[in-house]
Amino acid sequence: MIIDPDFPDHWKTQLLVELSGDEIAVRCLLRLWSFCQTRKRWVFTEMTPAKLKSICKWPHDTEQWWNAMLECGWVKFNGDKELTVHEWEKYNHRLIHNWNVGKLGGRPSKPKGLPKGSDSKASENPRVIPRGNRLDRIRLDKNKSTPLVPPLRGKTRASKRKIFKKPTLEETGQFANRIKMPLTVARNAWDYYESNGWKVGKNPMKDWNAAFRRWFNTWKEEHPEWKPTETVFADTLDIPDDFVQAHYKMNYPAKVNEWRDWQKFDYMIDELTKAWNASSRNTA
Repeated sequence: MIIDPDFPDHWKTQLLVELSGDEIAVRCLLRLWSFCQTRKRWVFTEMTPAKLKSICKWPHDTEQWWNAMLECGWVKFNGDKELTVHEWEKYNHRLIHNWNVGKLGGRPSKPKGLPKGSDSKASENPRVIPRGNRLDRIRLDKNKSTPLVPPLRGKTRASKRKIFKKPTLEETGQFANRIKMPLTVARNAWDYYESNGWKVGKNPMKDWNAAFRRWFNTWKEEHPEWKPTETVFADTLDIPDDFVQAHYKMNYPAKVNEWRDWQKFDYMIDELTKAWNASSRNTA
């Protein structure tokens, strides 16, 4: 017998308790469903209020129980003394199916006359090793006499694993700009992970974006006075724009239109700082 897990708290069950005036109504209703399973039917003819009371073992007034069951919709009465237990066949359709299969003789039996440990399919196909042998699922190749193990189905665990790729300074600079992370903090994080082989604790790193966000959150907790500004990397040197543009034209002609964003990239800050310092010394 199958019932819903919320059967005791279902609104129809609670209404039945309220109309009958006794919590024992839940157990009496379950007795009716058990009776259906025992009798292998859910429609009963010649049903009377007294019989329903006896089946459910209701201890109080007969008419009160009969009217409560009808009003809640747990049973239906067509007036010809035929009572139907509502939706019992819906919840127990698998049980009913098994009953019908059993009437037809159940599952077909195996053919007789086969030796023990063999099966009919193996006898039809001599290239399949009989069951009972540890190699029962290994077939012989048509052109070879050596057994071949069937290939593994689906993806293996190794193929599902995402391969980690170490970020570049430019990628970390771009990511730091998106999350308003100071460049010096991002560079410290990059240096730390570069020195320990890009590991989190003792385990290899899987997501460097998450690692940098965690580093940044820890840094903000240690520096509560810090507030993000429009220029994220405000601690860079004041290098003239014409010098930066000229440096781009000479060394990065394909990216000359991006020269205004040089402060977003750690490697460009280092490179332009060294070039500007060298130029200042030569001028001096």
